[in-house]
Amino acid sequence: MMKLAIFITITLMNAAPSLLAAVDDGFNAPSFKGKTPWIAIGYAVGGLALIGLCAFKNARRSHLD
Repeated sequence: MMKLAIFITITLMNAAPSLLAAVDDGFNAPSFKGKTPWIAIGYAVGGLALIGLCAFKNARRSHLD
């Protein structure tokens, strides 16, 4: 009985993307709802800069010393 339940679950999980792909043609590009994308681009660049600063900090400065 457990094997049947697992089989049905896996089958339904694999069938869901196929059913959605049949409804949508896949060529509809997402539309931007805001006035300008520059604010979002600024946040993305700023976030990447902060990640870069944390990633390339001095490795000798640790709390393990």
